Amino acid sequence: MAICFPEAYSQSFEDLSLERQNSFFEGYWKYSSNNNDTVFILKIKHFSSPNGNVYIGSYLFKDSDTISGNITDISDFLAFTSFEDFKRIDSIKFSQNKLKSWYSMFFTEDNRGSISGSFYDYLKCHRNGDVKLEVLSSQEGQEIISWFLEVGNGTFYYPEGRENDFFTFSVPTGVIFTKMYDLTEFEDYGITLPPFPRQFDMHNPD
Repeated sequence: MAICFPEAYSQSFEDLSLERQNSFFEGYWKYSSNNNDTVFILKIKHFSSPNGNVYIGSYLFKDSDTISGNITDISDFLAFTSFEDFKRIDSIKFSQNKLKSWYSMFFTEDNRGSISGSFYDYLKCHRNGDVKLEVLSSQEGQEIISWFLEVGNGTFYYPEGRENDFFTFSVPTGVIFTKMYDLTEFEDYGITLPPFPRQFDMHNPD
């Protein structure tokens, strides 16, 4: 799928405050076809860590009558701000169900305005994706990012007869996302997106 890059806006990412830069990717992002036959939504949460910014993500993908993904699975993490809190909750969830993957994306910063990491495909059932998100527009209310997904490097182990599944993806590999402000936009398609809760720092509750 070819990507058409939008026009650049006057406000650059570097002009944003450090706080806004750090949290820029947090929230809901959407890609949709003209008739909404295809809808791809990212849900991204930012955490601060001693080694820099960390992001986890989940997604929803609707194509024709099929809806896949794990859009609600990171909901328990959304109110917290520190990476330590994320690790604590993740450890509890993992001990309860070792077979469950709670987030489908884990990102760290490449540089300002770009994050990259791993992607787990819930329909193909593999974590072989390397994904990169990059800021195209930081204009408030018109935020735009690019999405590039490819098969990562490494050795993959797959069941006989399912080889192709582990080298392909059920979601687009190159599209443009815009930040969502109207979370009711896709309710007619059965897609409900609750807002992020108020953030809570366990170490500084005030």
